Amino acid sequence: MIHVLVLAFVLLATPAFAEWEAAFYSGGAFTNNTHLDSTEPPSVTLNRVKVDSSGTAGGKLGYWFTEISKSVALGAGIDVFYFRPNIPGQTVELQFVGGSFPVATNPINVRTLGIGFDVLKLRVPLLRDDEFPNGRF
Repeated sequence: MIHVLVLAFVLLATPAFAEWEAAFYSGGAFTNNTHLDSTEPPSVTLNRVKVDSSGTAGGKLGYWFTEISKSVALGAGIDVFYFRPNIPGQTVELQFVGGSFPVATNPINVRTLGIGFDVLKLRVPLLRDDEFPNGRF
């Protein structure tokens, strides 16, 4: 069903002349094993902490300043996304000044809201023609 919708959107698409862009997306967030360090004395580190993979979803809003140049468009925007890289219960190495030993941890639920600012974006018009003066890509 999703393939039919995507095909319909592609075939029914018309050229857009607006300078604003908005998009929604989803996918996966994959985090490698990590080390967790304390920021306060005494200095301790949890080594090889496993972090779960997670689904992610977000959206972005941006604006293209096409009047700056005919050959390149500059833009700016904001990107907001959410994911949950939970940390399962596990046995990890607790390292401190003078030694280390294994410790068992409880699961930790992590909720992350990320906000990114696209301070400067660059768009190069590729495959220009009369129908698409700003390029097809």
